[in-house]
Amino acid sequence: MTTSGVIHTKAPWDNTSAWNIRNQDTTYTGDGTTTHNGQPVTGAEITIIDKDGISANLDIQVLYSIKADKVVGLARGYVDQRDFEIKVVENDVKSIPRDVASKFTTVQMFEDRTRLKAEITEALEEAWADKGVIVDNVNIHGIRYPDDVQQRFKDAQNAQTDLLKAETDAKTA
Repeated sequence: MTTSGVIHTKAPWDNTSAWNIRNQDTTYTGDGTTTHNGQPVTGAEITIIDKDGISANLDIQVLYSIKADKVVGLARGYVDQRDFEIKVVENDVKSIPRDVASKFTTVQMFEDRTRLKAEITEALEEAWADKGVIVDNVNIHGIRYPDDVQQRFKDAQNAQTDLLKAETDAKTA
């Protein structure tokens, strides 16, 4: 009995669970045991393979929210919000960047992170449109290639710079 004298009961088959519709994030970085800006991470960095067949590690954070009008449907399809996050959000955040990265060459991965971010965002938005999940932001915190690949990229950049300098010197002479 409550203080107002009314008894509140709940049928045993009624299952209510609260769903958070505010901004949330899922972050994959490092070995998965570290924190990012003081917040725990969801898992370890994502290994990707680019169009050239070169493997790299990607640190990514996806900020998302759930549309309030979709919660009832989601609650019917999943045990609770954590079940939904594991089966949909986390799986997609691990797999979609792999698919998108496979369309980029190694040089494009180094030089056009903005386009990579945009294409990952677009792919997530498309995958989540019917589920009522809004992609608020995608942050790529790092793309780490093996040391030898990074060195070859630096060498190629230096050679390109030397070539441009030589062309400029030739024009002025």
